Amino acid sequence: MKAREAVLTPERTDLLWDLLLSVLAILLALLLGGVLVWALGESPWTAYQALWKGSFGDARSLANTLAKATPLVFVGLSVGLAFRCGLFNIGAEGQLYVGAFCGVLAALYLPSMPKLITLPVVIVAGMLAAGLWGAVAGFLKAKYGTHEVVVTVMGNYIAINLTSYLVNYPFKAPGQVPQTEIIPVAATFFKLVPRTQLTTAFLLALVMVLAVYWFLWKTAPGYEIRA
Repeated sequence: MKAREAVLTPERTDLLWDLLLSVLAILLALLLGGVLVWALGESPWTAYQALWKGSFGDARSLANTLAKATPLVFVGLSVGLAFRCGLFNIGAEGQLYVGAFCGVLAALYLPSMPKLITLPVVIVAGMLAAGLWGAVAGFLKAKYGTHEVVVTVMGNYIAINLTSYLVNYPFKAPGQVPQTEIIPVAATFFKLVPRTQLTTAFLLALVMVLAVYWFLWKTAPGYEIRA
């Protein structure tokens, strides 16, 4: 009995429960998606086969899937940490847009420097921009008691449309495609898998996952946040 209690600590029980909820959420999403595909007159099995093949069918597909998941990991960490603090940060999408855009501007307009200097500066620029955008909701809540959900949801629309306008007009590169100038190589992550989009940013995301876990579960400030 004591051995069982030692294994099933409250922290591990919470972790297992969170894992179970995540699995159930995925299964429910697959079920609802299958119903929608079936309602459209198509085969859910065929659709999910194509989804699996395109996402995990070979090494290149898997690498590109991990690359697309990388920014979602960072966003998920930011939202999850805010939730642990009792705040509902629904504005992560807008903060991502603002941070990405300002990071690109830093990459384009910084003087020529080695990658080991340029890349961290670009990352910090994006972090500061996203943080300042998110701080607007925090300021309004602290100063006027405005609910952060309303402010952050509205902030999403503003951020997405603002960055879209800036990319389409003031900072648009010559040509028909709405995009900025190409980012210098010095401001990009190293490739992990050739001919894919997977870079060392994925490894950084894994490090941040471990760092946030350590902060929340192994430090005094983290314990106070969870309390």
